[in-house]
Amino acid sequence: MAKALTLFLPYVLPAVTGCSEPLALQALNNACVEFCKQTDIVQRISSQNIVAATQDYTVTVPTDMVLARVLGAAWQGTPLESAPTSEVTDPTALTGATIGDATLVSGTPVAWFQKTPYSTTISLAPVPDEALTNGLTIKASFTPTRAALSVEDVLFDEYVSDIASGALAELMAMPGQSFTSPLAAGHARRFAAGVSAAGRHAMYGKQPHNLRVRPRPFA
Repeated sequence: MAKALTLFLPYVLPAVTGCSEPLALQALNNACVEFCKQTDIVQRISSQNIVAATQDYTVTVPTDMVLARVLGAAWQGTPLESAPTSEVTDPTALTGATIGDATLVSGTPVAWFQKTPYSTTISLAPVPDEALTNGLTIKASFTPTRAALSVEDVLFDEYVSDIASGALAELMAMPGQSFTSPLAAGHARRFAAGVSAAGRHAMYGKQPHNLRVRPRPFA
């Protein structure tokens, strides 16, 4: 589900008298993009069929969204190690290239990597040697596109005030406008605080992030 950006306008326009609706909507879009990029709050898990001897698999990107980053991948339910793109010495080769501690040979994948930093494709190492239905699971986070007119429900339902502050920080910082204001700094701080809280929520969900398990002695 998605919420129209116009629903955010009542939280922004009253504070920036003279600001046009299109300008406010663009600032709201910018705030949503930045919020999602910094927090990973919008996530999806998708499964893909594996083709034997095929190394590369494209992340499924939802409509009106852009891939922010891949958070993880699993092979038949077993998490794969991630190798930084900077460690890829020869990403086009199918054999003999070193990716961290993994070598691109055929077999059961143990790692994934991206050949370029902003790619929507992940590569597996070793290269799969068998075809499997839904053998690969990818978890990724996404941002709205720059032209999106609607965003994920969670951004409005849980973070409308934070998103509005992000938009207001941008608008009030514009020089020479009727709505230019030193209050921009305060809104920027509120947006940053919202980003921090949402980032923790994205990582831990509704669980307390400081949960500790006390070991129980054996009888």
